[in-house]
Amino acid sequence: MEENMNYTEDQLVQMYQDGEISLAEFVVFHPSDWGVEFAMFLARHPDRSQEENALAFLDLKDKELESALERGDA
Repeated sequence: MEENMNYTEDQLVQMYQDGEISLAEFVVFHPSDWGVEFAMFLARHPDRSQEENALAFLDLKDKELESALERGDA
């Protein structure tokens, strides 16, 4: 994968499904610019693998979205 390239979420999903990128790469290259936030998340959870952290991070983002939708903020 080329660095500094902008991918849509759909492109990243397809690349992940095709085995071209890891889940951690999906998070880092996500168009929502989650890279810095994910790096801080990794630092708080050094005992887990990057893939485990990526899954936990995506779960956190899903819960944040659900909460925003319930409040009418999304």
